[in-house]
Amino acid sequence: MAGLKEFSDVELLDLLRDSDHAAYGEIFHRYFYLMFTHAYKRLGEEEQAKDVVKVVFAALWFGREGNLPVSNLAGYLYTGVRTGSLICLPGSR
Repeated sequence: MAGLKEFSDVELLDLLRDSDHAAYGEIFHRYFYLMFTHAYKRLGEEEQAKDVVKVVFAALWFGREGNLPVSNLAGYLYTGVRTGSLICLPGSR
């Protein structure tokens, strides 16, 4: 569905709650690079940053029927990346 680029985050989240794969793909494409950049700045390691972001997006998909944000998708993702990055930092274990 090419028109998903025009959808707001709130509309995409509504579709995601109904297990819409295209909505998930649009969210992923919309936010992956931003979240990767955020994780990379915190970790300084490309593969770790990718892994953290992948885990956050997997959690978004698997939690789609439960506790998704109502309106602030970017904040939700940033929080997940920040938390995941803290877990991966050397000396934080």
